[in-house]
Amino acid sequence: ELDEEPTEDAEAEVEEGQDAEGSDGESEAEHDETVAQDEVLDKYAVVYDQSLDKVRFPADIVAEIKRTWQLFCSNAGSPEAAGELIFNAWWAAAPSLHSYFKTPRTVLYLRIVMGIQPIVAALSHPTELKTQIDIISFRHLDRPVTSQAVEIVRDAMLDMWEAELASEFTPKARAGWFALLNYWGGAYVFYQREYAARIRIIHRSWREANKAAAQPEDEAELPAVAAAASEQPKTEEDEEAAEENQVAEAQKQEEAGGKASTEVAKTAHDSQMKVPNSFREMFLFNAAVMG
Repeated sequence: ELDEEPTEDAEAEVEEGQDAEGSDGESEAEHDETVAQDEVLDKYAVVYDQSLDKVRFPADIVAEIKRTWQLFCSNAGSPEAAGELIFNAWWAAAPSLHSYFKTPRTVLYLRIVMGIQPIVAALSHPTELKTQIDIISFRHLDRPVTSQAVEIVRDAMLDMWEAELASEFTPKARAGWFALLNYWGGAYVFYQREYAARIRIIHRSWREANKAAAQPEDEAELPAVAAAASEQPKTEEDEEAAEENQVAEAQKQEEAGGKASTEVAKTAHDSQMKVPNSFREMFLFNAAVMG
């Protein structure tokens, strides 16, 4: 075991443990949620996509990852240049991913570095690290990420860093980046599998709701206007016939003891009730009922 001063997260956990004494072991449950330092390199020796856990990387691994990242950015000269090196490694290693890079290159280079920077900065803080991984994973839900694609991108980045940093990219640094990229890429796959379909349903529902709300008033009134236009003017004979029918109907209702009235009311109610028979109609019906 390494003799090291407690980190901010370790001190926070001690404080949480003190506050949680006598609370039916809540502090133990919180501890179990975080992958321990001695388990990280073993668990993330592969792209792990079954869950997204809080992870505490060993302090020496964290130091090597941060050192090599800062050295790489410094040697590149600018964030854009560093992003270009990473992008070129991806581009050469994964031709199948070319169609997903639609952002202008200069913007994309900077975005790559700005995406990695907060991940590296949060390595010593499991909760913050998981939050940053959450954020960037949700941004990539529109891309069908697979474990195989993660492995290709991971190996391309490691090979690029070995070429750029030479002996400065130590075995410990490689092991740390290897585990971090497996953890990070596995989160992409996990979110794609668990949440992408649900997000698409929400987007679709939102579009349907906005489509109905944005419908022009003139268009909404067309059915009523068409119905009114189709009605023919009633003649005097038609009005007399209608009155005779009403009298006859009233006599039938009186003879049946009001039974006919009940049936007529039920028929009218049923005819006015329209059962939703499509996704859009069901969504709009639920929106109207639930508010």
